[in-house]
Amino acid sequence: MDYSVYESINKKNKVPINSFVASIRVSTVHWHGEYELVGVLRGKIAAKIGAEEYLLSEGDLVLVNPNEMHSYRSIDDNECLCMFLQFEESLLENDDGEIRFYLNSASGEEIDCGYKYIYGLLARIVYEDINGGNSSPLRLKSLIYKLLADLMDYVVYDKHYRDSETIDEKKLVVAAIDNFKINLNDPEVLEDSCKKFGVSRKTLDRNFNSILGVSAKSILADLKIDRAKELLKNTDKNMGYIMDSCGFGSEKTFYRVFKEATGMTPLDFRQVGVVTEKMGTFNGYLDYNHIKAREMLKEIFNSYNGEYINVLQKRLEEI
Repeated sequence: MDYSVYESINKKNKVPINSFVASIRVSTVHWHGEYELVGVLRGKIAAKIGAEEYLLSEGDLVLVNPNEMHSYRSIDDNECLCMFLQFEESLLENDDGEIRFYLNSASGEEIDCGYKYIYGLLARIVYEDINGGNSSPLRLKSLIYKLLADLMDYVVYDKHYRDSETIDEKKLVVAAIDNFKINLNDPEVLEDSCKKFGVSRKTLDRNFNSILGVSAKSILADLKIDRAKELLKNTDKNMGYIMDSCGFGSEKTFYRVFKEATGMTPLDFRQVGVVTEKMGTFNGYLDYNHIKAREMLKEIFNSYNGEYINVLQKRLEEI
């Protein structure tokens, strides 16, 4: 499997979204050009977005904006279940800038319509989408546009206007990441990338922080860990080979950095990886009881109907 910090989202033809339910162990650090709305159905997860990490429990929501580096991991080895909705920027029909929402129920700040309302609407959309066509595309689209309208009406956001400089920054970041992936075994890959693209280290970091919110060094470290995970899980290569392939300068550094990132030594991770592979683990997302998940979603959006009435009543009072 080609580990990459960039994730390509496969959206459906009739409705340009991607939704799913997954039980998370540890996801790789990644980013994509779509919004991602996540709701915790069961258990607890840590969501790392940029340089910040948030602890989310059952009923919590977080919205990841396009091109934000993020990852998820379960807490205390408890089974967790989350619902995901990914959608394109183009659905917001905003051509003059990039809208960035501030939606995070773990932040302690409320929103006018209440998180429970958005949570229930998300559950309804995911249920309709994964239920195998029992809902028409038009009905699903109407629910999605309702969600988008509610986000614009009730959630704090700002608008980042696009210009040629931002586009050039993004191109540099993507090209640098590709170069990192190709030359992970090179201890001087950061310096060599600066020379290759004709920029200083300060400029490279400024571009990474502007687009992804983290430094180039941090992204490189994540790529090294992801490559090490891949080799440990999917090959029988020895530790020396893996250390060199991932560009770790010494065995001591490899073990220290890997344990800081995963909570396990490389050897422990390899042993756990063999077990979870047999369980059907893929990229940190575990298999789950589909029937039970649908029942949970249905129960949530049934309770959402009451929240919808409250929000509708509030809107009528404001007119």
